[in-house]
Amino acid sequence: MARDFAIGAGDFIVTPTINAVTTRTFAAWCRPASYPATSGRAWEWRDVAGSNANIEFAIAGSNVLRVTQNWSPTAGIWTVPGPSTGVWTHVAFTYDGGSTANNPVVYLNGVSQTVTRTTVPVGTLNANNVGSTLGQRFGGSGNEYDGALAEAALWNRILNASEVAALGAGFTPDTNARGLLFYYPLIGAYSPEVDLSPAGAGRATVTNTVPLTHPPIRRKTTARNFIFVAGAGATGYGSLFGHTRNRLVYTP
Repeated sequence: MARDFAIGAGDFIVTPTINAVTTRTFAAWCRPASYPATSGRAWEWRDVAGSNANIEFAIAGSNVLRVTQNWSPTAGIWTVPGPSTGVWTHVAFTYDGGSTANNPVVYLNGVSQTVTRTTVPVGTLNANNVGSTLGQRFGGSGNEYDGALAEAALWNRILNASEVAALGAGFTPDTNARGLLFYYPLIGAYSPEVDLSPAGAGRATVTNTVPLTHPPIRRKTTARNFIFVAGAGATGYGSLFGHTRNRLVYTP
């Protein structure tokens, strides 16, 4: 089950503190229900005091997906045409904060998009050790995202095009475990939300949200024996004889 966020319902999820990094990749499955005029924040890396903003990823009012990388004194802002409402789309962006001349690379379903830079960053990259929020602004303070999220993840490195394409094909973020800072599947069954990264940020605090059907995802395994889930309440066990790496499809 994914997690659904609705305007006016007070839905949001707050992660523990994440150590700042200069190179960044964020990814998640998104199913927007609408494009709010106030710009719904799907994810914001910022503390609850309202300062120290690092990144804002928003579904903006003119059917665009907006990525903000915060610099002081002026943040950089980039947009791409937004995904369709009512359907699952995998969204990912990478960014190298080593220079104000750099643009993020934004992917929809594993395909790189044409990015428009609307504001040129100026100054010093914000790199603060703060928590982040899914579904609203920092700590649930407005700019509500309207739609569903699943498989949210953050890395301290730039994933290459092949790695992002694998995510867009449905493989889980821990397929690319190197540099994985957090991985929240957002399965809608746990509170606090579990972090499945190898050495990640820790459990996230959930406020409201509604369970929703999860997008189909795939896991890579290296073990010959595996456990699979084939639907609600169904489990199974098997052996993958003669194989050392296999694909497993499941729907939580």
